[in-house]
Amino acid sequence: MSTRVVVMSGRPGRVVGDFPVPFKYPRPPRLRFAEDFARLAGEVSAPQTLSIRTGDKVTLAPCLEKLVPIVQRAQVDYLKSPDKINAFIIDIVRQ
Repeated sequence: MSTRVVVMSGRPGRVVGDFPVPFKYPRPPRLRFAEDFARLAGEVSAPQTLSIRTGDKVTLAPCLEKLVPIVQRAQVDYLKSPDKINAFIIDIVRQ
């Protein structure tokens, strides 16, 4: 892992996220089980959660009208209290 993660969109490529990685070197393998690592991984992957091809927008509109508010609510809930879901993710990874 670098000292920074830059997330790009699909074509045309544009930056949708830029995240500093705060973990010092050398990074132990057990870092991936740490709560701070899980939180950062969630933040990095969030911009990629919903993306579709422009040409599919009309076809997918009925689904997206229902799905997008659910995902937005989940993101708000996660940001308010990430500990529970982070613990869940860590537990799954350890299995």
